[in-house]
Formats: sequence, C-alpha cells, structure tokens
Amino acid sequence: MKQSISNTSAFGWSFFENVAITFINFIIGVILARLLMPEDFGIIGVTAVFLAILPIFSDGGFGSALIQKKDCTEKDFNSVFYFNILISIALYVLVVSSSEYIQSFFEIEELSSVLNILSINIIIVSFGSVQSVVITKNLNFKLLSKISVSSQIISGTLAISLAYLGYGVWSLVFKTLINSILTVSLLFLFNSWKPKLIFSVTALRKLFSFGSNLLMSTLLNRAFDNLYFFIIGKYYSAEKLGFYTRAEMLKNLPSQNLTSVIQRVSFPLLSNIQDNDVSLKENYRKLIRLSVFISSFVLFFLFATSKSLVPVLFGVKWLPIIPMVQLFCFSAFLYPVHALNLNILNVKGRSDLYFRVEIIKKILMIPGVLVAIYIGIEELLVYLIFYSIGCYFINASFGGKLINYPVKDQILDIVPSVIFNLCISFMVFFIGYLSFPAIALLPLQLVLGMAILIGAAETIKPYSYVKIKELVSSKILKSNS
Repeated sequence: MKQSISNTSAFGWSFFENVAITFINFIIGVILARLLMPEDFGIIGVTAVFLAILPIFSDGGFGSALIQKKDCTEKDFNSVFYFNILISIALYVLVVSSSEYIQSFFEIEELSSVLNILSINIIIVSFGSVQSVVITKNLNFKLLSKISVSSQIISGTLAISLAYLGYGVWSLVFKTLINSILTVSLLFLFNSWKPKLIFSVTALRKLFSFGSNLLMSTLLNRAFDNLYFFIIGKYYSAEKLGFYTRAEMLKNLPSQNLTSVIQRVSFPLLSNIQDNDVSLKENYRKLIRLSVFISSFVLFFLFATSKSLVPVLFGVKWLPIIPMVQLFCFSAFLYPVHALNLNILNVKGRSDLYFRVEIIKKILMIPGVLVAIYIGIEELLVYLIFYSIGCYFINASFGGKLINYPVKDQILDIVPSVIFNLCISFMVFFIGYLSFPAIALLPLQLVLGMAILIGAAETIKPYSYVKIKELVSSKILKSNS
C-alpha cells in the first residue's frame, strides 16, 4: 500500500468519520439540551476533570510510540495491551475510593455516584486502545469510521430515550458507557489482531523511551485543558459550568473533530516520509493551508450565526452561552494548526521538544486561571484568544525549524484564508441584525452566507478552495465511472 499524502483515502475516511460523528453528536446534543438542564451537563463537566486525565496514565504514551515505531512486533502490541488493562483497573479503584471526597470538595449532589459508575469507562476503553493503534498503523480508517458512527448512533439513541424518561444526568453517563462498550466490542469483532499471552518489560521500556515524554506532554495538556472545568465547578455554580460546558461542546464540534482528523491521519502518513525533509515540508504545507481554510470558515461562520442558532437549537434557557460561543470561535480556529506543528515534533521523534513546548504553554495558562477565579468566565475566554495566538507562535517556531518552514512562511500561507473567511463571516453576522425571529433568521443567514462564500471564492479563487473543489470533483467523477 502506497502511504503518501497524495493518497487521500485515509484522510477521506477519517474526515468522513469525524463529519458523520459531528453531525450525529450535534443532533443528539440538541435533543439532550432541550430535555436536560444545564446542571446535568455541569456535573458531567466536573467528572471530565478526572476521567479525561486518568486514562492517559493507562496508555502511558505507548499508543503514539507504537504508531511511531516502524517495526512493531507481537511482543510490543501485547505488552502494551496488558499494561493498559492493569493500570486502568488501579485507576478505577483510585477514583471510587476518592469519590466521596471529590463530592465534598465541589459540593455537588450525585457527583460521587456519577463518578463511581462513569469511571468504569476507564477499564472499558483500555481493552480497545491497542486495537485502535493497529488499525491506525494500517491506515484502515474505513473500519474505524464504521465502528465509531455505529456506536455513536446506538448510544445517542439510548441517551435520548433515558433523558425523555426523566433519568437526567444518568442519560449522559450511560451514553458514554454504551458507546465505549460497543466500540471495543466491534474493534475485537472486525479487527484481525487479537491479544496473545505475551508480556515483556523490556519491550515496554524501549517504547517508553519515546512514549514517556508524550505521556507527560499529554498529561499536562489534558490536565490544563480541563483545569477551567475544575475552577468553574469550584468557584461558580453547576449551572454556570453547564453553560460553559455546552458552549465548549458547540465549539468543539467543528474544531476538535477537524483537529482529530489532522492528528490521527497526518502522524502515521508523515511518519512514513520523516526522512525526506523536502517531501515532508511540501505535504505539511498543503495540510496547513487546507486545515486553516476549513477551520476558519466553519468557526467564523459559527460566530456569525450563534445569536440565531442557539435559541433555535437549544431553546431560550441556553441564551447565556451565546457570548461564550462567539469568543470560543476566535480561540479555536487555530487548533488544527497547533496539532500539525506538534505532530511534526513527533514525526521527527522529538518527543523531548514536544514536552518542552507543552511546559512553556502551560506556564502561559496561569494568568487565565487567575482571570477565571477573580474576574469572570467571559474575561477568561478573551484571554484564551490571545493564549491561542501565542501558542501558535511557540508551536510553529519549534516545529517549523525541523523542516525549514519558519513562522513567517507559515503566516504568509494561512493569513489569506483567515482574512477571506473573516470577511465572509462579518457579512453573515450583520445579516443577523435584521428584525426577523430567530427561526427565520437562521436559514436566511445560512443560505446567504453560502451564496456569498461561493460567489467570492469563485471570483478570488483562494488556493485551498480550489484544492477542495478539485478533490470533491475527482471523487464525484470516480464514483460515477
């Protein structure tokens, strides 16, 4: 199998998976937001502080190490498989034994019970981690797509049913558990790799030499990503945290999913050309330009339509999230570029630099913590815009040096897309000032926005728009032939 950027199959299937899951989660999220209260999402937001961080310890950075290593053996795969399970069981016991203390600290009812049940997910997920790595190394994103989409649909349908029956926060709990159970079961059913009774401490040590820095980097990243949930959950009400959680989830639908595609596909693909700096830079540059064009368009468009989008989708009880969503959009459009720059460090085997970069960026988050505690949530979101821009310069300076793609050249490549989509979004934003009800204003903004985008793009012909159009056209011709 020829593994190159020109082969768009892997990217296409991964992109399909994320688009499909984004759409599914969007529909499910809209229905659940109407059936549940902000406090329910707030409780889940607090659990995320712990349950998003602890699985990192069970992985130990070994997943990325397996993907990066070219000649993995059965000993490598099986050793990591059993290590993940053992550590996840220990972490589960830790959470359960600490849940009462955690509930007392946050002063939120039901938090202990929710943590005790939801933490089972740590063990469930550990059974599928190596399975996912094997499929990723083989670039079989078609299989991953089918599994993820099927699991999301079934678990989402169950969650909606439970919410309608009045189960409140428990509908969100069981959505997570059922999704993980289905995903792991399908991975074992359809993936050819199966665990064997092999375990080697030596194999783990060799992988850990690369994975240890990634472990610390990922741990720092995940801890600080969830730090604001911790701060808001402690110093504000569960309702406020629910608003923040819902605003972030709406922002994450486009930004996090696109970033996930970029990270998951670019790492194994670029790893295969890691010794050819000319080809690496060329393909990396294409990915940067395409990802910025897509992410800036989607997130700026979300900013422009949020005033009409939120009441139409979620109802008036969620109106307080509008300014949060708008501010989130301007900090999130660079996320895919952050991921690409960091992936270059991993592709080149420089997990030590990756860790150093994360340390620098986390120090810059400290002022944000103080802003959240002493000033307010919206002021925190303003700070995050400047923080995201600062992180871009840090990531780009380290990653760019390794492939002779300096920050200045990157900026020249991405600024045209940002300016183009910013102009389009402000036109759509001002349409929102028309004296129409939200239910009529939203489709008007969507239709006119797309018309303005296509008209402007066909006139100016931005590089990324032309490339996307060529890719879509080739796919249509291929399917019709």
